[in-house]
Amino acid sequence: GGRQPTLSSDLGLVVVVLPAILVLSTLLYDMFVVLAAIGAKWVLLGRFQEGSYSVSHLYLFFFEVSLLLTTAAAGVMKDCSQTIANTFFMKAMGGDVAWSWMPSPLNPVAYFCADLISIESDVFTSSRVTFNCITLEPSPRPEKASTAWQARWKMTCRRIHMKERSFAGPWTLLTGGSSLGQGAATMDQTYVPAGMAIPAWRTMMGTSFDGRFVVKRKQQARLPHGIFPYASALLINAFAGRFLRIWTMALPFTAILAMCQSWGA
Repeated sequence: GGRQPTLSSDLGLVVVVLPAILVLSTLLYDMFVVLAAIGAKWVLLGRFQEGSYSVSHLYLFFFEVSLLLTTAAAGVMKDCSQTIANTFFMKAMGGDVAWSWMPSPLNPVAYFCADLISIESDVFTSSRVTFNCITLEPSPRPEKASTAWQARWKMTCRRIHMKERSFAGPWTLLTGGSSLGQGAATMDQTYVPAGMAIPAWRTMMGTSFDGRFVVKRKQQARLPHGIFPYASALLINAFAGRFLRIWTMALPFTAILAMCQSWGA
């Protein structure tokens, strides 16, 4: 005896209501994942300190939990690459990064060990640049250890420093203890080992450990400009694109639900 559904009400359900619910739930899930990663990092682990020290199995358990949550958050950040959202997340994870740095998609470990990464202004990192500041290895067994002795792990944390106007090419691997001087750069698929310091205005190519493939770059002056208008435009564009993708993905499913409802009526 109730009012029968009409074409206009079904159309509104398909185009507006159900897609809006899906978009809102997806955005809330993304927010929850990012906040969970930030909370786990500071509650379970705290700030990473430079140096080498022994860690327990319980610490490694917390380490894995926090890393898994950060990996999930990195998937969310992938949809916001080259926007200021990545910079916010890096700072929330403890990173000493400039607001002008808006990276391409980063590996999860880069977010995880953000407090061991220093990025100065006007730095650019290309696609697939990998940061790795932490190494783990089992501690040696003492000579007079009892049979009940449990192995501990040795964790080494070293900082990565990219100075003003430096550049990391695609597929570059930066390891803890390495640095790029002002205006320094790496070419495609360059491995920068621990302790390697690329001099200012030089470019490193390949996997050379001793810098034989280092050539001088030309220094160019550039007038300063504001970063926030450009960053805001990129963030709005990324958010609008993700909003539209979720909305269009939801339309076929909501249309099926509306058709089932009409047939049931």
